[in-house]
Amino acid sequence: MQLNPFFTNILNKGGRLQYGYLKKALLIIGLLLSANALTFAQVNGTVISAADNGMPVSDASIVLKSKSLQTTTDDKGRFSINARKGDVLEVSRVGYIKTLHKLDSLNSVIIILEPSQKQLNEVVVTALGVSRKTKALGYAMQEVKG
Repeated sequence: MQLNPFFTNILNKGGRLQYGYLKKALLIIGLLLSANALTFAQVNGTVISAADNGMPVSDASIVLKSKSLQTTTDDKGRFSINARKGDVLEVSRVGYIKTLHKLDSLNSVIIILEPSQKQLNEVVVTALGVSRKTKALGYAMQEVKG
């Protein structure tokens, strides 16, 4: 079996790795890995609602599709995530349509969520953990708002 010419240059006649070639190979590998790590940057952004005059959307989920990283927005709709130019963010929140946003730059981004037309049904969870619609309950209940 014949070795690739690159490997035959690295190996000397005794079958041992020559120190000079090993040093160069490790240097090249290190540079490639560090260059890849440097391409990621912290992207800051804000998620706002299209329906509420640009009000911030809190607790929206931000998922970086390529790296499976995830974060959520704070009470002012702000978030930060490590990403690269060209990555796609998936933004979702209950009551809004899921949105995909491609990062054209690593500057601050503003993502606008459109409200969903789907309505959630009112469900009551009883003390036993059994879910029922409000109209189906045969006893008095109290609604907690918060």
